Amino acid sequence: MRVKKLSGIVTRLAAILLCLVLFSAHLASGMFAKYTSGASVNDSARVAKVQRIEVIEQEALTLDSVGNGTYKFLVKNHSETAFQYDIKLKITSTEAYVDYFGADEIAKTCYDVKVNGIEGTPSSDGSLYTFSMPDILKPDSESDVYTVTFKAFDLAYNVSNATNPITGFNVPIKFSVSAKGTQVN
Repeated sequence: MRVKKLSGIVTRLAAILLCLVLFSAHLASGMFAKYTSGASVNDSARVAKVQRIEVIEQEALTLDSVGNGTYKFLVKNHSETAFQYDIKLKITSTEAYVDYFGADEIAKTCYDVKVNGIEGTPSSDGSLYTFSMPDILKPDSESDVYTVTFKAFDLAYNVSNATNPITGFNVPIKFSVSAKGTQVN
């Protein structure tokens, strides 16, 4: 009998405890709703324009008689945000010479490639150089003029059915310059 009486008390205490928990949860939820009901809905956010960085040629690629070359360009930021950027310089040639030499052979005709005296990081085949620029390009502005300097040498092609099997070529070099930015806050 004592066990029945004890189990009835435990059941009643559990029911009372459950009622108290539900009631306090109801009070707490009403308090939180009142607390957050004063938030403003007039807040606004502004989305920046899409990143648009342009490379503009200033002086065409030139190569003197001893193989010293230069090329000048600048970088223009058409965005509303500031960017720190890398310059990518790809070295290629005209289609006519691709039949004689591979792209990596043409790229390797250029060496000591620098932008404003800074050495870049070459790709494994030497056809692409990446230059991490320390400058930050402000919104709607342009960089100073960058000067690419390099040295180049001629390639030789083995013509098997000619009387003189080695012929030198002054391979016309082409540069393709691009810039990739990272937004700066």
